[in-house]
Amino acid sequence: MDFTEMEEILNRDGSLLQVPVGYSMWPMLKNRRDQIVVEKIDGKLKKYDVVLYKRHSGMYVLHRILAIKNYRYVIRGDNTYYKETDITDNEIIGRLKGVYKGNRFIDCDKNLLYRFYVIFWRVIYPLRFVFRFIYRGLKKLFGKKGVVNEN
Repeated sequence: MDFTEMEEILNRDGSLLQVPVGYSMWPMLKNRRDQIVVEKIDGKLKKYDVVLYKRHSGMYVLHRILAIKNYRYVIRGDNTYYKETDITDNEIIGRLKGVYKGNRFIDCDKNLLYRFYVIFWRVIYPLRFVFRFIYRGLKKLFGKKGVVNEN
């Protein structure tokens, strides 16, 4: 399905079921494994909503709203460090309603564990860079098989 079709389906049906591609929303969304339900926006968007928006390049991206300033959104993926600023309502085409993890549906509006995840992941944001740095260092030191590299 190409990007134009996604927008047409959202406008026609009010929601869209799609498999996410990429790692920017990990660990919440697994690349090519989970299924997401995106709904047409009905009302005001809030801080921490996950939105589907269209970049100026024409690419569609699913990321989380971190802040709303002067009717513009600051957005970033859960697994990224780069913020996108000045995103407007005109660029946002849908909001994440929920995620299918196998047969289990997680409703982003009602599921308490999801809400805990959002708060937890936001709070530990400054530490994630440190954890990633340590993890990569250990991976280089021990290699993929758990043996110290001699190079």
